[in-house]
This record gives sequence, C-alpha cells and structure tokens, in this order.
Amino acid sequence: MDAEDPLFILYTSGSTGKPQRSFHTTAGYLVYTSLTHKNVFDYHDGDIYWCTADMAGLPDTVTFLRPLANGATTLMFEGFQITRFWRFWDICENTK
Repeated sequence: MDAEDPLFILYTSGSTGKPQRSFHTTAGYLVYTSLTHKNVFDYHDGDIYWCTADMAGLPDTVTFLRPLANGATTLMFEGFQITRFWRFWDICENTK
C-alpha cells in the first residue's frame, strides 16, 4: 500500500450545494490524527477518551480514528435523555 492511497472520502455540500468529495490519504491522515489526539487533546497512555460529538461525518474521526491511532480506550454511549441531565456525571463516575 502506498502512503498516498486513499483512506476514505468525505462528501460535503460545499458552497455550491452539490456534493463535493474530499480525499484523505492513508499515511498523512493517520500521522495527523495521532499527533493532534496527543497534542490537542493532551492524551497520555492509559487515559480514557470521550468525545461527545455527534457520530456523523468528520467528527467520526475524532471519536474513533484519533484514539485508535494511539491505542486509546474510547468511551461511547447511546442516546440522549434530557430528563436525566445527571447521566453525564453518572457515566464519568462509573468509568473512572
């Protein structure tokens, strides 16, 4: 596999309103995601990573690929219950 082989393609609406594709290459993207996960999110070995972003489009890379590139544990949960506003703190407490 070549470092410049496509890893994935994202389609955006762009300024024209028509789908426009954006290619991300294998080596460059994984190096970038690994470095930004460590430096921007201050990840250290053994940390548990939790991204509360919606699972659509580019945020998927924040939730999955960045931690995966560093061997991190990622915390995910399903659904949102507005009536249980303390659920966030319950999850934090149970995941320490």
